[in-house]
Amino acid sequence: MANLLVVDDEVDIREVLTLMLSTAGHAVDTVADGGQALAALDARHYDLVLLDRTMPVLDGLAVLARLRSRAVPSPPVLMVSALTSRADRAAAEAAGARGFLGKPFDRARLLQKVDDLLGDDPEVPLRTA
Repeated sequence: MANLLVVDDEVDIREVLTLMLSTAGHAVDTVADGGQALAALDARHYDLVLLDRTMPVLDGLAVLARLRSRAVPSPPVLMVSALTSRADRAAAEAAGARGFLGKPFDRARLLQKVDDLLGDDPEVPLRTA
């Protein structure tokens, strides 16, 4: 079981992700924006962060930039976004996301991405779907 943080401003997405991930055996915490995500990461260890791209306060790319600037290592981040162009995926990778999952998504693809990243080597390139 892994400790996961889901960051999305849409309550329905947070609930769906929580259900899918918790029934797969993971412990899931959720927050609604990038500022809350940074506070949660300061307060607790997470094995993986599932991060929406478009949110109030701080968007996903801004959160990634802040995580990269920290002195302490950050957990891998799976960007989960409805913005799925090549440019959007490239921006996520350049910002430090270790994986990308386009919305809408299905349970099998989500769990495969999570499993891949929980065992990920930091030298492996970004995996997209």
